[in-house]
Amino acid sequence: MLKEIVKKEEIKFQLFFLKHDKSQGVKVVEVKEINFGEVIQHLNLGESVFITQKHVKTLNPRQRMKKEAEELWYFTHI
Repeated sequence: MLKEIVKKEEIKFQLFFLKHDKSQGVKVVEVKEINFGEVIQHLNLGESVFITQKHVKTLNPRQRMKKEAEELWYFTHI
């Protein structure tokens, strides 16, 4: 059996800040480390925060999608 090789150059986090106003704006930020102080500030403003990992380089998109689906974080309040 052949083993699949997955190369990960770097893991980043994607943070989605979702506003609950008329514009329904979304701010997307990619970072190496999560600043939870900033996350709490957005939550205190009544926004939702969606956090996921972004693997910069992988060889198998299906496995990546399955793994990402298992690692999603979504906050609406604290």
